[in-house]
Parts: sequence; structure tokens; C-alpha cells
Amino acid sequence: MSPHLEPVLELPDGTLTSIELDTFLHTWADYNGAETPRGLLQEEMTLFPGGLRAFGHGVTVDPGCCFGLEDWREWRWLLDREPIWMGHDPGVVQEFVGDEVHLSREGREQRVRIPLAELPRLLTGVREQLLVLLALVERKEGPEVAALLDRDLHVTDPLDLPFGA
Repeated sequence: MSPHLEPVLELPDGTLTSIELDTFLHTWADYNGAETPRGLLQEEMTLFPGGLRAFGHGVTVDPGCCFGLEDWREWRWLLDREPIWMGHDPGVVQEFVGDEVHLSREGREQRVRIPLAELPRLLTGVREQLLVLLALVERKEGPEVAALLDRDLHVTDPLDLPFGA
């Protein structure tokens, strides 16, 4: 299986069940101290538990604690061979080997190997999944809540990726 990335909130076929969407919305609200997503509308910034999960060759590397989905664009820095903080307890070890970045959990030997040339395509795929999520949130909660989600996840902002992505 070739390497791929996806939000910890999985959108395997581009959709979420109503229960999964409700779970995302209530988790987001609760994580930020509100009872409902509409209760977040006055917040200056919201955070999203989770992050990006990396898969490849039968290995999965989940983000560590405190690396939220709002940080998904930081993966772009790997293209410049700049390590990114990916959470703690346990953390994610990053090693640049040739034209790849190898990711592993602290204390584990198994690694996900991601060719750096593939990273723009992978991040574009994550963005497409988040655009689907944004549309679902807009349908369920309205444009104000979707705009808040977009503001804090930066879904519709340009990706600024090399290689024609």
C-alpha cells in the first residue's frame, strides 16, 4: 500500500454518517468549552483534537497529543526538510532519508516512508477531504459555523505547494 495521509476524523469515501458528523461537531464544541458548535461563534480561535494519520506499507503513525487538525498545513514544511512538531506522549520521530521522510512513533521501529515528491499530492488529498467536511458542516450547522471551521482549519486557503500541486 502506497503512503497516504488522512485526517484522524476519517472520510474514507468522502462522506460521514450523520452520527459521525454529530460526533465531530460535538467533540469540536466540547474540546473548546462550548455546548454546541454555534456556541463557538464568538471564539477568537478553536482547536481540533486529532491531526493527520500517516499510513504506508502496513504501518500507521498517529499524531501525538496536542498536535491538532488545525496544524495539518505544517506538513508542508517537510518539503523543505524542516522537522515539524507532531505532538507528544508518544511523539512522532521524523527522519529525512534520501528523498523521503520516515515517520515513526517514539520507541517503535516500524516506519511510514513518504517520498517528499508525493507530499503535495497527499496534502491536496487531505484538503479535498476537509472541503467535503466543510460542506457537510455548512449543510448541518449553517454558513456561520462552516466559516468558523474554515477560519481555524484554513481549508479554502491556497496550499502554496511546489510541484504543480
